[in-house]
Amino acid sequence: MIPLPSLGSRAAPETRIALPHPLVVQHIADFKPDLIHMFSPAVLSMSGMLMARQVNVPVIANYQTDLPSYAAHYGLPFFSGFVNDWLRLIHNGCHLTLVPSNYTLRELARQRLSPPAPLGAR
Repeated sequence: MIPLPSLGSRAAPETRIALPHPLVVQHIADFKPDLIHMFSPAVLSMSGMLMARQVNVPVIANYQTDLPSYAAHYGLPFFSGFVNDWLRLIHNGCHLTLVPSNYTLRELARQRLSPPAPLGAR
């Protein structure tokens, strides 16, 4: 585990959002992984995804939380579009996105996020 700076919210005090940090890039470079799996892509994921793409390491991500809807639920509906654009940038930069259901797969396709490929297709 790498302790990193993070941001919290009064609306969701149990949630912390880690910020991109040069330590992540250094740890990836030192570890030399065969694959990077971004379990909960948000802000920090961008540095991992960009580093992996730079050194030609496959990147997969999970899409398990509808963050744009959460923004509206927590009283920040004006962030929904930005969050959706950010997630599109992250997931479209990955080689594969894992989803929990066919409904989520259809929603990602509707939002122009790269739909996950069948195993072995990419």
